[in-house]
Amino acid sequence: AAPPPAPAPRAKPARSYKVGKGETLGRIAAKFQCDVPVLARANGLKAPGYSLRHGQVLKLQGCDK
Repeated sequence: AAPPPAPAPRAKPARSYKVGKGETLGRIAAKFQCDVPVLARANGLKAPGYSLRHGQVLKLQGCDK
């Protein structure tokens, strides 16, 4: 009998994310299991608004959970 196939390598987490229309920092943070303040700090975003633009590319530093 042939040995079982090797497991597929795990995909590396995304290192950046392009903001979609109407997305919020909280929703993006939840998608990548990241804390909002960590994501905001990595991208130089200031509270309380954390304003994002459609098409903006966010760094996902600290979102490695």
